[in-house]
Amino acid sequence: MPKRKRGITGDAASRRGAIRKRERRVVETEEERSRRLSTIAQRGQDRRAEETEEQRNSRLSDMAQRGQERRAEETEEQRNSRLVIMAQRGQERRAEGTNEQRNSRLSAMLQHARERRLNVIEGQNHHQIQTFYAVRNVLYPIVEEHNCGEMDNLCLKCGGLYFRDEKNTRGIYTHCCHNGNIIEQASVYPVEMKGLMDGSDELSVHFKNNIRLTPVNLFSICYEPKHTENKPPIIFIHGILSSPYCWNKVKSKICDKTGRKGYAVCLRNHGSSDWSDEMSVIHMAADVKNFMLKEDISKAILIAHSLGGRVALAVTLQNPEMIEKIIIEDMKLTVDDNEREITGFKSILELAASSLKELPSSVSENVAQKKIQHLFTFAWSKKPNEKAFSRPMTPHLPFYKNKSGKFEWEINIDVATKMFGIMQDFKIPFREDTVYLGEALFIAAEYSAFEVLKQKELIQKHLPNSQFVCAKGVYHSCHLEKPEELVEIVTKFLVPKNVQAFS
Repeated sequence: MPKRKRGITGDAASRRGAIRKRERRVVETEEERSRRLSTIAQRGQDRRAEETEEQRNSRLSDMAQRGQERRAEETEEQRNSRLVIMAQRGQERRAEGTNEQRNSRLSAMLQHARERRLNVIEGQNHHQIQTFYAVRNVLYPIVEEHNCGEMDNLCLKCGGLYFRDEKNTRGIYTHCCHNGNIIEQASVYPVEMKGLMDGSDELSVHFKNNIRLTPVNLFSICYEPKHTENKPPIIFIHGILSSPYCWNKVKSKICDKTGRKGYAVCLRNHGSSDWSDEMSVIHMAADVKNFMLKEDISKAILIAHSLGGRVALAVTLQNPEMIEKIIIEDMKLTVDDNEREITGFKSILELAASSLKELPSSVSENVAQKKIQHLFTFAWSKKPNEKAFSRPMTPHLPFYKNKSGKFEWEINIDVATKMFGIMQDFKIPFREDTVYLGEALFIAAEYSAFEVLKQKELIQKHLPNSQFVCAKGVYHSCHLEKPEELVEIVTKFLVPKNVQAFS
C-alpha cells in the first residue's frame, strides 16, 4: 500500500504558495524587485523566442480574452484608474525614448491606422455593394433601356440643344429659356480684369509673370555625343506647325562639336506632347521650365526658332539663372497689337484647316501636302527682289491620312488658331527694367518679314550681351534652308576662340 504524502496538497497548497509570494514581495527591497521583474521578463522573452507561430497566436488570443473578461467585470472607477496608469506609463516611456524609438513608434501607429481605415472602408463598400444589388434585384428585376435619341435638336428661341424625346406635349422644347422668357445677357469682363490680362502696365506684367499656370508634359528627343563634357545641355525648341525632328540636320552636329548633350522638345498641342485648351507664350515657357526641372537640368543653352524663339525668350527673361546662353533664330523681342505677320497667319491657319477638311479621300498625302503648303509659302517671309530665283522652303506640315481616308492634323489646330487671334497670347511679358546678362545670339533671315535687326537697340537694352548675324539668302528657317551655315554660326558662338571644337 503506497505511503500517503504528508503536508498540504491541491488547492490549499497553491493558495499557501501564493500567500508566501505576496509576503515576500511586501518585504523585498527595490533592488530585489527590479531583479525579479527582470528575470521574469527574460524568461518570457526566452519562451516567446522558442514558441511556434501557432503557440504565439494561441497566447495572444488567451491574453486578449483575459483582458476582455477583466474589462467587462471592472467598475467605472477601476476602468478610469487603469486608463490613468496606462497614460502615465506611456508618458514615461515617451520621455525616456530616443528620437529613433519615437519615429519607429509613430510609423507603426500610422501603419496600424491606415490598415484599420482600409479594413473599415472595405467592409463598408462590400456591405453597400451587397445591399445595392439586393435591393435592385428585388425592386428592378428587369431594367429596360431608355433612349432619348440624339442630342441634336435645337431650341429656336435661344439655340439650346436637346435630346430628341425631350419635347413637351406641344412638341417644343421649353426647359432652357422657358419659351424665350429668359434671355442670357452677354458676358462683359470688368475693366480691371481686362487691364490685368493685357500686359499694358507694371501691375499687369507682374500678374502675367506670377499667374499660376499648369504645365503639360513635353515629348522630347535626346542626343548624346561620344565626347560629352560636364557642361549644361542644349535644348532645341521648334516653331509653330513644326516638330522636334526639324532639327535633325543640325542637332547632332552642334552637339558633337560643342561636346554637349542635346534635347529637342515638342511644344504643347503639337505631336506627342500633351494637348490643352490653353496655349500662349507664357504657358509654353512654363512647359519648358517644367521639362528642365523634371530632367534635373539646372542650367541649359536654348536654341529656338520662330514661335519657339518667343518661348525661349520668355523662359530666359523670367528665369535668367537657368539659362547659360540663348540663340534665337528669326524672331524679334516684341510684337505690336496690329502685327500683320501674326494676324495674317491666323487667316492662313483657318484657310488651311478648312481646305484640308474639304479634300476628298481620293487625294494622296503627297498631293495634299503640296496643296496646303502653297498657303504657307510667304507666311513668315517677304518676296525678294526680282533678281532672286529662290523660293521659301516650306516644311512638311503636320497632318496625315487615317485609315478611313480622312486627313487629320497632328497639331491642335483649333487652339493654335485661337492663340494667333489673341495678340496678348503671343507677347512676352517683361518689365521695363528686365535684363538678361548672359550671352545671346540673334540670327536674322535676310528675307524674313520679322526684320529682327530693326529691333537691335531694344534687344540690347534687355539683353546687353547680344550679338547679331544676318543669314544671307534665308527666308525664315536657316536650320532647314542652310543647315551647314547655321552649324558654323552656332559653333563659333558656343565654343570660345581659345577652345578647339570637337571634330
